[in-house]
Amino acid sequence: MKENHDYESFIQGEEKSAPDQLKQNIFNKIENDLKVTPALTWVKFSAIHAFIGALSLLFCPQFNLSLSGKKDLYYFFHQTLGHEGCMIVCGAIFLGTGALASVFLLKQVEIYLIRRSLMMAFLLLAIVSLGLFYIFGAQIYFDLATPWLLGAVVGGASTFKVSGILKEALA
Repeated sequence: MKENHDYESFIQGEEKSAPDQLKQNIFNKIENDLKVTPALTWVKFSAIHAFIGALSLLFCPQFNLSLSGKKDLYYFFHQTLGHEGCMIVCGAIFLGTGALASVFLLKQVEIYLIRRSLMMAFLLLAIVSLGLFYIFGAQIYFDLATPWLLGAVVGGASTFKVSGILKEALA
C-alpha cells in the first residue's frame, strides 16, 4: 500500500504568498460581510417579514384580513383551540413564517444583531403588523390583539432562535 506524503511535501515546500489582488478581494469581502448597520438589518428583516407575512395571509387570515378569502385554517384553529388559542397560533404563524425565512436569507452577522434584542425586535414587528392590519381594514380589539401579540412575539422569537440553531447545526 502506497503511503500519502502530502503533508510532508507541504511542510517542505517553499512558502508562497497569495497575489495582492486576491488578498485585497478577500479583505474586501470580509469587510463587507462584517459591515452591518442596525438600520439596514432592520430594513432587510422587515422586508422579508412583509413579503412572507403577505404570503401567509393567503392561507391564514389575521383579524379577518385575508388575501385569498380562504378561512379553513382559521376555522380549524378556532374550533380546536378556542378564541384565544386560535389568536395565539395565528400570531405565531404570521411572525414565525417570516422568522424562519429571515434566518435563511440574512447574513450570520445580521442574525446575531437581531438576536441581541430578539424579543424587542419581534414586539416591534408585531406592533407594526397590527398597525398595518388596522390600516388595511382589519377590526382589531384588545381582547383579540393581546393573545395574538403573545403568540406573535413568543412564536416568532422562538422560531427565529430554533431555526438559527438548526441552521448552524446543518452548516
